Amino acid sequence: MEKIFSDKIFDFYYYEALKDATLRNTCETDSRDRMFDINNKDSNAIKDKVKEYIKKIIDGNLKEGECEKTIKSISEEAKKFAQDFTFGNAQKLVNMMAKYFYALAYVCDEKRENFENCDCPMDRIMLKEISDYCKRIKNNANEKNDGELIRKAENWDSMAEISWSKINIEDIGIYKEYQSRVKELMKSDIFIEEYGELKSPLEVDFVLWNSVKEKK
Repeated sequence: MEKIFSDKIFDFYYYEALKDATLRNTCETDSRDRMFDINNKDSNAIKDKVKEYIKKIIDGNLKEGECEKTIKSISEEAKKFAQDFTFGNAQKLVNMMAKYFYALAYVCDEKRENFENCDCPMDRIMLKEISDYCKRIKNNANEKNDGELIRKAENWDSMAEISWSKINIEDIGIYKEYQSRVKELMKSDIFIEEYGELKSPLEVDFVLWNSVKEKK
């Protein structure tokens, strides 16, 4: 696994994920520049936290709750030098890094289990897709396995309008609710019938993003 986890591969994925997390007006220019500064010891400290997180995934040592813990730590660290880098930006960085490294499962199927405790990236498209899917379930209320989701589906109209990049650590409840709904969705009869049984919330991101592309 050391060969796969080379610094060059990590660096490539890291800066791609950082672009995902900060571009398109989701982070002020000054904070974005500070995060990308390879000579900045503070930004490198954040990079090291992400590397430690990814290493745990690759080694099969990621415990439940560690993803959120890592995101909170990075968000707090970033506030010291990049004030506009929010909890929302941090979750996108961490979760997109995991998504990129999920490519391991493409060549090694048993590695899917290593990603079971990862979270699903939260962004505008995924908030809308999860919202729409929950409402679909509500409209098909005959599925025995979907009761709780059906009852809570009405809450998603407002959540679909959330600006993910503006979420601060004080708003962590929104993030927790999103991850909870993603995990419930994975267990729902309708979702399983359409996409099969998924092992990781990351896989929800893959299948729904593909669905969005197919609609275009």
